[in-house]
Amino acid sequence: MALLSASQSSVAGLVAYIAISFILSFCSATVNYIMPFVFGAIALALSFEAVALFGDWALVVSGVLELGIVLCGLYGAVALLLKGITQRSRCPGPGPSWGPPAASAPALSLYATFASLINSIGEKALIPVGPQAVPSAALQAMLGAVQSWLSSSKDITSGTGATVPDSLFYICNGLAAAAAVQGSVGAPGRQQLSIPSVLIPGALGQLFVCRIQVQGGKRFGSVLPFCYAAFWAAWTWLRLAGHLLDIGAGHTEGFTAGSVAFLVLNAFLIILASSFNVVLLCLTLAMELLTICFLLFTLENLPLPFEIVVLSIISVICFYGALASLTNCMFGKDLLMMGPPLLTVQSSRKDREDPLPCVCPKSHLTSGLRTIAELLNTGAVCGVPTDTVYALAASCKHPEAIEKVYRIKDRPQEKPICIFISNLEQLRVAAPPISPLLWEFMENVYPGGIGCIIQKGEWLKKLGVGAGYSRVGTQDSIMIRVPDLTVLVHLIDMTGPLAITSANPSGEVDSTHHDMVISRLGHKLEGVLCDGESDEVVASTVVNCTKIDESGITILREGCIPAAKVMQIFERVKNRVV
Repeated sequence: MALLSASQSSVAGLVAYIAISFILSFCSATVNYIMPFVFGAIALALSFEAVALFGDWALVVSGVLELGIVLCGLYGAVALLLKGITQRSRCPGPGPSWGPPAASAPALSLYATFASLINSIGEKALIPVGPQAVPSAALQAMLGAVQSWLSSSKDITSGTGATVPDSLFYICNGLAAAAAVQGSVGAPGRQQLSIPSVLIPGALGQLFVCRIQVQGGKRFGSVLPFCYAAFWAAWTWLRLAGHLLDIGAGHTEGFTAGSVAFLVLNAFLIILASSFNVVLLCLTLAMELLTICFLLFTLENLPLPFEIVVLSIISVICFYGALASLTNCMFGKDLLMMGPPLLTVQSSRKDREDPLPCVCPKSHLTSGLRTIAELLNTGAVCGVPTDTVYALAASCKHPEAIEKVYRIKDRPQEKPICIFISNLEQLRVAAPPISPLLWEFMENVYPGGIGCIIQKGEWLKKLGVGAGYSRVGTQDSIMIRVPDLTVLVHLIDMTGPLAITSANPSGEVDSTHHDMVISRLGHKLEGVLCDGESDEVVASTVVNCTKIDESGITILREGCIPAAKVMQIFERVKNRVV
């Protein structure tokens, strides 16, 4: 009998662990969002470890996955600890560091986080964090004085175009460039150590920035980070991992053609950046120089000091851009100059006077709320914010408006539409045939992101559902939800129960900003109540309560509220009532 080689024996041993990790990933999908990714990453890392027995390139992928496992594991551990204290799953934390800061930076960050949490819960300074080094007012005044002196203007207009995604964009490019300097000067055998430091911020981080921009309705704002994410991925592939993948002389024709194509693409990005500010223009120009370095590398004619200087310039530009964006966004004023746009598009008077596709009042204005309420009361369909994602709303008194919702979304007729009420007392007045257990369950989940499906009946007409009775819910059941959003509750008080469905074409992603609703469906709507970015990125959790007394509840759709938490609430209520 032939004996297995060491590599073959190792692969055979890893198969069992890969299978176990995959099973754990599948089974933990109902627990939370972290565990499936951790176990899935473990399964993938083990798979690439097996491949690495026959090819060293797989070690790079395995190392990146293992870094992700460590980060997700640390996040999950700290998040569970803090969630037990605050019942919130938000956990900012420190990034990686080296040398002596490896102990001090995480320790200080965890101490500051813990102290802030305890002090906010106790509403007093129970744990000392020290006095504010520089008062916000003094810092703002100092920056304002410098800006006024540099611009020879004593007046600083309020408002700024800087946003948090802008600062993240600069941070990602700056970190990637700084790490790329280390990779360029390092020995060829150690260049792969810089791969995660370049790839994670340069590619993965900027893809996250793209996601934020798209969620905010700024789809064109994602073009720049998406293009640069592709560039840093290609740069890492060839410059840092090329020797691992045996990409040597005479095998870089594809990268040469790609760098030429990116030079042309980045030229258009330079023109685009010149219409924003000088800092962004300088960054795109520096990226053009870095693309030239990449091209010279593929042609084996790269002066290494030139590339290091270009990467250093990109790091400095991004550092200032991130600092200026964060400062201006925090104070709401352009205190740190980003420079004026060099190219401005002079729109015609007709273009400036072109109206929006529908009425778009602000949610914080009483007049805006009244405008949307009047439209709904006359049978219009409007986009409204909710405590989850944006939704289309129609008055239950106008069945033709509910029919219009189906046409606007291209929604299949067999999919029912739910109704929103402003408070549970409205439901009590209608006196539906609801058991004490269901009443108690509703009192524990309303208001919030959970919708309960209950038996339909004539009591809906007492609730205020008029002629639209047959167009909401199914023939036997109806989903009712009480939103946890003050603006929407006031709107329902002004209109009565509203027929609600998510504000997106059927089958597409939910709208998380009023700009997304306007751009996607504005030409079909009479109005959109503008409330900025939504609190959630997924819709509500739907619970079937029609047989709550016989067999309990059934989770039909898991949304912003985890299914495990819904079941915990139900079990607690059931033990108290029964």
